[in-house]
Amino acid sequence: MTIKDSLIASLVPIFLGFGFVIAKPAMDDFPPILLMGLRFTFAASILIWWFPIPKGYLLKIFIASLVANTIQYSVTYSGLNLIDASAAVLLVQTEVPFGVLFAYFMLKEKPTIRSLIGIFVAFIGVYILTGSPNLDGKYLGIFLTIQDQVYGLLVKF
Repeated sequence: MTIKDSLIASLVPIFLGFGFVIAKPAMDDFPPILLMGLRFTFAASILIWWFPIPKGYLLKIFIASLVANTIQYSVTYSGLNLIDASAAVLLVQTEVPFGVLFAYFMLKEKPTIRSLIGIFVAFIGVYILTGSPNLDGKYLGIFLTIQDQVYGLLVKF
């Protein structure tokens, strides 16, 4: 992978994290699920001009987006409403180690030693993060944010 590819790949988690930072103050005025709906409506209203509407597939697209996005992001935004944005961004990134674990159990893909060390370090980091003072007693928000990543992976598999 070139440096350019690495920089482009690093933009994805940066933009996802930035979305949480913007969404957190907006939750003072909007409920989490409405805010999530506004986010996707805004994105769809921009993208609709470049992509044709796939007639005949609308019901399948609706069901897939309901299960894979609406429910998943509703849980994430509900968890974000209960905890700090910085903690939510870090907890959402647990999708990566959970993805490696799911690939092992569901697809029989063997992780490398490097992957196993990364998973161990990631979960130690989550353990340390959940003990920080800004998350003290906010276990429901932590659970909703992490549970959402597991749910998202189950839907994708």
